[in-house]
Amino acid sequence: MPAGMHPLKRFRKEEGGQALLEFALFSSLFVMILIGVTDLSLYLIAGMAVQEAATEGAAYGASPGNQNDNSGMVTWANQAAFGVALASTPVSQTFYTCSPGGAQVSSMTVCANGAAPMEYVKVTATANVNPLFKAAFLNSGTITNTAVYRVAWKTQ
Repeated sequence: MPAGMHPLKRFRKEEGGQALLEFALFSSLFVMILIGVTDLSLYLIAGMAVQEAATEGAAYGASPGNQNDNSGMVTWANQAAFGVALASTPVSQTFYTCSPGGAQVSSMTVCANGAAPMEYVKVTATANVNPLFKAAFLNSGTITNTAVYRVAWKTQ
């Protein structure tokens, strides 16, 4: 060792490859995490858009006089999807029950308490999600959401 040279300086010259290796390992891990976060974000955005589409379509159908306007419910659902392409046309339905969550009955049915059945509207929206990186837990998939609203009033 030359005079005046610190004993550890000779090892410093050999550390250039270590920094490159650490950077390569870290950057590949960082990119994988970044792609995973992006894919999860795509799923969350699609899920929120599908939920909003179904909710808005059903809310429109539950408004006075709109319970039989299926095309209006579909239009509202499509407009509420804000940037996410729905996989198919949202499905809307009007149905009747004698009790919340009960079996569907005809609109002409007289319920056990002598009252007319309750009217509901239901809208189902669907979107396909294609992730950038197909991991074991994030494959291409379909997100579906259904919203059911009670029509609390009727127009004669």
